[in-house]
Amino acid sequence: MKPLNRITWKNLTNKQKYQRKLVLEVLRLMRRGLSFSSATKESGISQYLSKKNLGRYLRKKSGRYIPTLTDSIQRSMEFYSRKEGRIFIIVKNSKDASLIGEYFSSVRQAIRTGDDSYLKKFKRKSITDAEGKKHYFETDLEKIYDIEEGIEEPEFREIYEEVET
Repeated sequence: MKPLNRITWKNLTNKQKYQRKLVLEVLRLMRRGLSFSSATKESGISQYLSKKNLGRYLRKKSGRYIPTLTDSIQRSMEFYSRKEGRIFIIVKNSKDASLIGEYFSSVRQAIRTGDDSYLKKFKRKSITDAEGKKHYFETDLEKIYDIEEGIEEPEFREIYEEVET
């Protein structure tokens, strides 16, 4: 069977989507400086499954596992679209996922301060999803307030789509 990192998001079972989410958390924690064993422990996934499913995105150097700086692993993420409001899109790689994470950090700052200048850098930016569809970031603070108002406890939610296990 193929490692999870080589299967498109839409072809994963719910169990595999859940495992991918855990494996991506291992990568994220390692990129922030945690060791492989600490990252797997904190993520709640075995080292065996992590190694098997991260494949080429995890390298062994001087006896330690080191994550690659970027990856091309598909993941589902929340997105505030200028045309569609709050949606979930399948992003193709860690670069796009990081941009969305940076966007939501700016959204939190803009909401907290009421200053829409935090959103300026996203005004003309877009993300192209795994199916090739372009999505533009919502940068109108009033529309973002409307979107946030419709979400239960927005400050505690995940930007990665939840999957049933």
